[in-house]
Amino acid sequence: MTRDTREELLELYTELTDCGVVFHYGNEEIDNGEITNFEIDDEDVITIELDGCETYEIELQDFIDNHSKDGVNYHSFEMGRRFDHILADK
Repeated sequence: MTRDTREELLELYTELTDCGVVFHYGNEEIDNGEITNFEIDDEDVITIELDGCETYEIELQDFIDNHSKDGVNYHSFEMGRRFDHILADK
C-alpha cells in the first residue's frame, strides 16, 4: 500500500468516526471490541487499540476479514464504501 493510500485510509477512518461510525474488530484470538485507535505502518501492519486499553498489531488481510462498522448512515455511506474499496484494492 502506498503512503498516499495509507493516508487516505486513515483520513477516511477519522472522518467516519467523526460522523459517529463505530469500528469493531474481533477474531479467534482477540475478543471483539470497539476500535478506539487505528494506525498503519509502512509494511501494512495495522495497530489497533480496542476499547481504549488493549493494543494489537494485525496483518492487513486479518483486518479486512475481521472488522465491521456500526452506525453507517446516509451521510457516511459513501465514505464507508470508499474505505472498504481501498482495503479491497490493497
